[in-house]
Amino acid sequence: MSITVSIVDWQTHASELKHIRYTVFVDEQNIPAEDELDDRDAADAVHFLACLNKQAVATLRILPEGYLGRMAVLKDYRNRGIARALMHEAIDYAGNEFKSLSLNAQEQVIPFYEKFAFICTGETFYECNIPHRKMTLEL
Repeated sequence: MSITVSIVDWQTHASELKHIRYTVFVDEQNIPAEDELDDRDAADAVHFLACLNKQAVATLRILPEGYLGRMAVLKDYRNRGIARALMHEAIDYAGNEFKSLSLNAQEQVIPFYEKFAFICTGETFYECNIPHRKMTLEL
């Protein structure tokens, strides 16, 4: 099993990134399509794409203010270390760019982010009817 994580350009890889995110967020989690994509993707986000044996299977983005989001791993590829590899690459990148990272974690995946030393910094709130908490990581 060969996992590779790359920083990719939205204009070049939009179809792969959109496919992964749409499949996870819209199809699987029933998030409205209009809430999933925004103008930040093309404008100023840094996109990470994880591939397993050269097949695009996961993504996340970091915005210029140090906000990590849109983490998505296709269902058939979860629990294989792909999300962990994606996070390591994103945190390594962020260490050269930011003093801290923040994210809004779905409550069910808080333990995953805690493994990377993210800590909860706020109360539960709802985004698209899914409970979340804000988390931060000092770099």
